[in-house]
Amino acid sequence: MKTIGILIGIFLLHYCSAQNLVPNYSFELFSSCPILGPGDVVSAIPWVAPTLNTPEYFNECSPLSSTSSVPKNFAGYQWARTGKAYAGITTFAPSLPNTRDYVQVQLTDSLVAGRLYCVGYYVNLSNIVQYASNGFSAYFSNTPISC
Repeated sequence: MKTIGILIGIFLLHYCSAQNLVPNYSFELFSSCPILGPGDVVSAIPWVAPTLNTPEYFNECSPLSSTSSVPKNFAGYQWARTGKAYAGITTFAPSLPNTRDYVQVQLTDSLVAGRLYCVGYYVNLSNIVQYASNGFSAYFSNTPISC
């Protein structure tokens, strides 16, 4: 009976093995340390900002005096959930009603129809904002989004 349980466990482990399809999911790899502030997310390889808006990139490698340092930066005080970096986006700004930031990246492999996938991410409200979005989601497409 013990052998059957081990074999079933090995089968399930192989069949249900998790694979992260998001490259640089914790924004650790970068072409340059962010020092410019808004719009630096393109420094996190291979992430891009697909619209004209300016998602932020925060990393511990930034000087403490910069606006993009971790944990203290222009948006407040927040340690990275994993690693030493994270991205920041605007989802609502009353003074700019059509402002929405997006970050996008091409997955390392194609999604297969009929296969179940689990998507997870961490969201944290900035210390300096007055408003929050009541929903947050991920969008998957065969083509990149653009302006």
